[in-house]
Amino acid sequence: MTRRYMLDSGPAFDFLFKRKGVDARVAALRRKGRKVGICVPVLGEIVGGLEASGSRDASWKISRPRLAKLLCWPHEKPAAYFYGQILAELKKKVAVSYSRSTNKWPQSLWHSEIERLSVTTPT
Repeated sequence: MTRRYMLDSGPAFDFLFKRKGVDARVAALRRKGRKVGICVPVLGEIVGGLEASGSRDASWKISRPRLAKLLCWPHEKPAAYFYGQILAELKKKVAVSYSRSTNKWPQSLWHSEIERLSVTTPT
């Protein structure tokens, strides 16, 4: 079984601009035969960020070759429903734990809540 790793927009930008060691981690995963990519909504966020950049042309020049190295998986309807259900459930469970003073969500709570969720996709 081939493992797949989907990057969210933050790590995808870090990969494109060789920040925080994401490019090295992606290269290591690929050497192990893993597939690394993004989904269509993340591609939209990337394009929006590049287009809105104050250094648009330079940013595209840097990122275009690296963007071509990422697989782009579709964001299908069942996945959207699954995501929406997870998001709604997390908002219910985590909202009381959000720290307004630090603007941080407790990561451990996110992971434990995701493990306990029972969601279904519409048929």
